[in-house]
Amino acid sequence: MKTAGQVAAVVFAAFAVCLLFLQSPKLGDDFTYWRLAFELHDGVSGAWSDKSFHALRWPVWGMSWLLQALTGPGMFSFFGVPLFYLSAGALLAFFLARRVVGTTGAGWIAALGFLLHPLLDSAIYRPMPDLSEGVLGAGVVCAWLAAMRTEQTGARVAWCGLVGLLIAIIHANRFTGLLIIPLLAVLTALFFPRRFGWLMVCGGFAALFVGIECLIYRQMTGDWLHSLHANLGARGKKGTESVPLYTLPFRFVDTLTKGNRLATAFTLAAVFGGWRLCRSTGKTDGRIVVAWVVVLFLGYSCAIQSVNPIRPMLRDADRFLGSLAIPLAVLIAAGVIGAVEMLRGARQPKWRAWGEALAAH
Repeated sequence: MKTAGQVAAVVFAAFAVCLLFLQSPKLGDDFTYWRLAFELHDGVSGAWSDKSFHALRWPVWGMSWLLQALTGPGMFSFFGVPLFYLSAGALLAFFLARRVVGTTGAGWIAALGFLLHPLLDSAIYRPMPDLSEGVLGAGVVCAWLAAMRTEQTGARVAWCGLVGLLIAIIHANRFTGLLIIPLLAVLTALFFPRRFGWLMVCGGFAALFVGIECLIYRQMTGDWLHSLHANLGARGKKGTESVPLYTLPFRFVDTLTKGNRLATAFTLAAVFGGWRLCRSTGKTDGRIVVAWVVVLFLGYSCAIQSVNPIRPMLRDADRFLGSLAIPLAVLIAAGVIGAVEMLRGARQPKWRAWGEALAAH
């Protein structure tokens, strides 16, 4: 199947899975984003509030706003948001796994592993930053990898520009998206230490695009740092109570084995796939995916909002780990393909021995 056909097939699979999990709006934050887009179209006074951190998340409500402009305020402008990000995420998982593992079959396993991953159960059917943060983060890592790999200066600058743009967008999507910055720093130090200067170029582009957003907010609210100040209003939420420092890395471990019946199987496959990729010689991209999962998981678990007392930045909400669904899907694909290869290797000598024994008689 040619690339265009593969893209169409993956998008169709994302559409089918979205329909499979379709639920009515919960009238929570998901409806808040849809309503903001609707009220902006309807010209409601004060629809966009400088007191609301939800209003900052234009990558979520902006997609509803665009769909409403194209199709009206019907339910497609609600469900079309997760459909868009699911399609983009499935495509990223497909092509990343195909590159890392080396087969189209691995790409399909990764795409389906992403679409069916239990970490997305609470976000797969509604417009929420949980889903878009993971997709945008995967886009950042893929663009960064292309910037590190290419030998052409012009192409590298262009890729760095895309990295910076996506960092600015993921920052607007939700403040936790900035955890992608320490992730890139660690990945660059581990795998491309001689190109750390190019990571600074990525940072320069990110600063430029975030600065443009700050300028817009300065015109709207009179505050250059409106995004930061509005996000600070989310501090002290339920679930971020003080915890012992040593427990931080383990806060979300149980999340990887709960949610639905697939959770434990998916996690075991991902662990096995990560082990296989780490052992494979010449599979640097595979090791990058493993490090991506480990570092980002620790980032979500260990990020704090205050030192005295120690208060975690993220509340005990499992949906934050949905950002790991794409790299975990790649590891799942590596695990499944590795298991199949091991089974074939284990059976082949027996078949050959039986054949030789039969031939001898």
